Amino acid sequence: MNPTFVEVVLSILLVILPWAFGGALPWTKFLIEAVAGSLALMWVISLLRKEKITFVATALQQLSLFTFLYAASTIMHLPHGLVRWLSPKSAQASDALLNLGVNIRPIYRLSMDPMRTVDDLLLFGSYFVIFFAIVNTYGSKDRIRRFFYLIAGNGLLLSLFALVQRAFWNGKLYWVVPTESGTSFGSYFNHNNFAGYIELALGACIAITLSRFASPGDFRVQGWRKKFVWIASHEVPVVFLGMFVLVILLTAIIYSLSRGALLALVLALPLTKMLLPAHRASTLRIPLVPFVLVLVVVSALALIGASTLVHRFSNLASYTNMYRLDMWHDSARMIKDFPLFGVGLGAFNEVFPAYKRSHFEVKSVYLESDWLQAVIELGFIGMTLIALMVWVFFKNVRLRYSQRRDKEIRSYLFGGTIGLLALMAHSLLDFNFHMPANALTAFAMAAVVLITATTREEGERSITPTVVGTLTPRSRTFMLLTVGSLGCLFLVLSYYSFQTQSALMRWRSIVAHPGTITNYDQIFARPRWFLPLASEWRYGRGTAFEMEAARPGYNMIESADLRRNGIMAANGALELAPGCGEYWALRARLYSELNEHQTAEDNYLQALRCDISNYEILYQSGVALLRAGKIPDGVVQIGRARTMANVIPLEPTFNFVMAYTRDPQLLSEIVIAESPDDLALFHLLMQRNGL
Repeated sequence: MNPTFVEVVLSILLVILPWAFGGALPWTKFLIEAVAGSLALMWVISLLRKEKITFVATALQQLSLFTFLYAASTIMHLPHGLVRWLSPKSAQASDALLNLGVNIRPIYRLSMDPMRTVDDLLLFGSYFVIFFAIVNTYGSKDRIRRFFYLIAGNGLLLSLFALVQRAFWNGKLYWVVPTESGTSFGSYFNHNNFAGYIELALGACIAITLSRFASPGDFRVQGWRKKFVWIASHEVPVVFLGMFVLVILLTAIIYSLSRGALLALVLALPLTKMLLPAHRASTLRIPLVPFVLVLVVVSALALIGASTLVHRFSNLASYTNMYRLDMWHDSARMIKDFPLFGVGLGAFNEVFPAYKRSHFEVKSVYLESDWLQAVIELGFIGMTLIALMVWVFFKNVRLRYSQRRDKEIRSYLFGGTIGLLALMAHSLLDFNFHMPANALTAFAMAAVVLITATTREEGERSITPTVVGTLTPRSRTFMLLTVGSLGCLFLVLSYYSFQTQSALMRWRSIVAHPGTITNYDQIFARPRWFLPLASEWRYGRGTAFEMEAARPGYNMIESADLRRNGIMAANGALELAPGCGEYWALRARLYSELNEHQTAEDNYLQALRCDISNYEILYQSGVALLRAGKIPDGVVQIGRARTMANVIPLEPTFNFVMAYTRDPQLLSEIVIAESPDDLALFHLLMQRNGL
C-alpha cells in the first residue's frame, strides 16, 4: 500500500472533519467508515503477490481485536437462561414483550439496542483500522513532522475562525446554520468539543515548537556562546511562530469558556512530566511549556476579563454542573443493574431514561463523561480491556522515550503525549470521544506517537520499526481473507448505516413540517435490506402510519388498517430495543386510537417504566386515560407531566381537560403549584368559564 496515498487521504479526512461540525453528521461518519474499509481492502490487494508479509507488531493489536470482538458478542442471540444469568435486567426487558402480548418472539441479547451497537462498532472499528494504517505507513520523520504541522495548522485556522465568529455572532454556525444550543463555538455545536480538538492541536504545536530548541523535552542550552549561536540560527523564527500559535490556541480555548478544557491542560502538563522523565541532568532548565501557558493565561485574562473566568469557575452550583452531577448520580444505578457486560455499546441513551430522576426537559444523549459511559455501555469487563490498552500504550511510550537521543523524536513524543493526556482528562467531564473529529484525531495522534516511540533512528530522515511481525504462508492466507472480508463488510454496513441515518434525517424534517407528510412513502415504502434492521427506522415507519391514519380522507376501516400496520412497525422496533419508552408509547397511542383502552394503558405503563423522565409520554398517557373514562387518573397524569417540565402551556391544556370535567378540584391538578404565573392564569381561566 502506497504510504504517500494513505497520508494524503488521511490528511484530507483529518482536515475536513473538524470543519464539518466536528464530524457529527451521517455523511461524515460514513466517510470515516468508507475510508477505513477501503484502506483494509487496498492493503489486502497490495499484499496478494507478496509471499512474506511484514508489519509493525504491537500488543495493542491483540487487545483491540479482543475488545472489538467482546463488544460485538453483545449483539449475538443467546439462550434465555444464559442472558438471565449474565445480565438479568437485559432479559427482563425482553420478557416484557411476552408479558404484554406483543406478537413477536423475543430475541435475547446482552445489548439493549443491537443496531446502535453495530453503528458504534463500525465507527470505533474504523478508528482502529486507521490507527494501524498509520502505524504501518508513517515510518519516516517527514510524515510524522507533516502530521503535527497539519494538526497544529488546522487548529490555528479553526481557532481564528472561532474568534472571528464569536466577535460577529448571530446565533448561527458559519452565520447560516441555525443551532438551538447556547454553547456553540467555532464549527462545533458544543464549546467543550471545540476545546477538546484544540487541546490536540495545542499538543501538536508544543511538539513542533520544542523540536526547534537546542535540546527539546526540557529546553536546555548550556553556555552563553551556544545561546547566542542558537539565537542567530534559522530555528528562532519557527520557535517564536510556534509560541504565537500557542497564544492563539489557548486564547480560543479560554474564549470558549470550557472549564473542563482548562483544567485538563493544567493536569496534563505535570502528568506528562511524570510519565516522560527528563533525559539526563542539566545545568540549566527553562520550563518553556509552563512559562508559555502562564504567559498566555495572563494575556487571555486581560482580553476576556478576570471577572468572567472567576465567575465561570466559582459558580459551582450552575445548571451545567448540577446537570452533570445529577446524571452521574442517576447512572450509578445503571452500573449496579448492568455491572459486568453493560447495556451494550451505544445503547446508553436508550436505557438511561428509565434511571433519570431530574432535568426532564433535557434529552440526555451522552453522559458528559466518556469514561463513565464506557463503564455503563461495556461493563467492568469492557472497561478493563480499555484500561489495559491505555496502560500498554503509555507503558511503551514511557519505556522508549528515555532511550531516544534524537531531539525531534523526543519533542514529538512529549507534545503528542500532552495533547492525548489533555483530551483524556477532559473526557472525564465531557464526551469528546463521541465526537468523530476529536476521536479520529486522537487515534491518529496516538498512532503517530506510538510509531515514533517504537522505532529506531537511522540518520536524519529515516526511522525503522523495532518490532516487526511476519506471517507464514498459511497464516498469510487466513490474514488476507479475514482482513478482506472485514473490509468488504465495513463498506457494505457503513453504506446501509448511512442510508438509514439519511432516511431518518429526512423523516425528522418531514415531521417538523407536517404539510409534507405525503412524501413519507418515498422514505419508508421501499426499504433496503439493512434498513428494516434499524429500530429507529421501524419506529419512524410506525409514526408515519400513525400520522397518515390521522389525515382526512380515510374511512374508519382504512384508518384502522393503517394503525394496525403502525403497531406491527412498533413491534419490530421493540424486538430490537425492548427498553425504549418511545417505542412502547407509539404502540400505546395506536391502541388508544383503536379504542383498545386497557391495552393502551398497559403499554403506557411499560413506556413509563422504560422512560420515567419523558413528560410527553406521561402527558399522552393522561390523555389516553381521559378518553378511556378514567378522568381523575388522567387529570393527575397531565398535572404530573406539566410539573415535570414547565413547557406545556396551561391554557390549551385547561381547555382540553375541561371537555372531560368541570370539577374545580380536578382542574386544579393541572396547575404547577409553585408557579405564581400558573396560579394567576388558572384563576383567570376559571372566571372566564364561570367556574
